[in-house]
Amino acid sequence: MTSTFITHCTSVYNALDERAIIKPMSDGTEERVFQGAVSPVYKSLGFSQTYYGPIFQTLEDVGSILKLQRGGRGLDTVIALRGLPDVWPEDLGWKGQVLTHAQPLTEDSRYGKILREVQEIQQGTISGINVLTALVELEQRVLALEKVQRKGA
Repeated sequence: MTSTFITHCTSVYNALDERAIIKPMSDGTEERVFQGAVSPVYKSLGFSQTYYGPIFQTLEDVGSILKLQRGGRGLDTVIALRGLPDVWPEDLGWKGQVLTHAQPLTEDSRYGKILREVQEIQQGTISGINVLTALVELEQRVLALEKVQRKGA
């Protein structure tokens, strides 16, 4: 996760926290809860709309927020605020993907898919099947069938 994305997540959390109230829960505990429309709070921060979903998903993934009620027309969003993590996970991408060094950066793009297929062909595989090995095995099976057929004739 980039430091900029973590800053965005922290800013969104803090903006919700500023507007939150302490609310008694049904189990007798008290929670810090944001209740209202989330979009105006998010828009007030001036972040690109592109980050909206990934920020809220990341905040849920790290346990900072828990959506108690999804908002809609005439219905407030209710979010329990659980606190920001002391350490943000390094292997979590900004869209929630787990980052590994084996994944190409353009994995989801059309170019990335074509590149992956070309690399597989260069390695002698198509859809994970080693073409050379498959052809050798096929030839061995055909030869074995021919041998059996000659013995039976």
